[in-house]
Amino acid sequence: MTRDDAFTDAIRTEPELQAAGDALADLPSPVPVSPALKNSVLAAVAETPQDNVTSIASRRRPTPRFLTIAAACLAIASVGIGATVLWSGSKEESGVNGASISAEQAGTREMHAIMDASDVRSADMDAKGANLSIVVSDSMGKGGAMVDGQPVVDAGMGAQVWAVGQDGTMRSAGVIGPEPHNDVWMPLPANIEKVMVTEEPMAGSHQPTGRVLAETPL
Repeated sequence: MTRDDAFTDAIRTEPELQAAGDALADLPSPVPVSPALKNSVLAAVAETPQDNVTSIASRRRPTPRFLTIAAACLAIASVGIGATVLWSGSKEESGVNGASISAEQAGTREMHAIMDASDVRSADMDAKGANLSIVVSDSMGKGGAMVDGQPVVDAGMGAQVWAVGQDGTMRSAGVIGPEPHNDVWMPLPANIEKVMVTEEPMAGSHQPTGRVLAETPL
């Protein structure tokens, strides 16, 4: 069967196709637009006054000033947080030398203030390379240890400092990492009678579990 035969059969079985074909045949042929008519239409459009057109860009809502200020304050706060971190490494290795020096000076002043107390108790200890100069004053209600050096511990481990109370309770004062330390102040409670250092994971332990690196009475 040829294409014409198939078309004839389709028209015979579908009367709607025949009606559509007749309607298309009756449509007038398209008339090309003359160049003169096109030019006259464009000229008329150019001469007709147009309403004020608002640019889409100009209609965008401006960013509220308080949001801009808030974003700027957030950026400053983020920088400030990073700048006040106390690095345990040397000042030459730290990118925040000013903050490190300020923290060291504050720790030194705190230690000297406790040493001036009439009831000061002090001790020095070496925890496998980490040196702790400990001072405690019951009348001032505080104490602390100035940490220097670096403890020799296994990989992933640190030297955790424990403040042993008069009733035997142990409170963690922090973990000394294996990196070098230079005058890093570690606060301690006042009502203690001994300081002990054990090897623990860097995340710290709830109670001593590792080998004892050093201990000293106060």
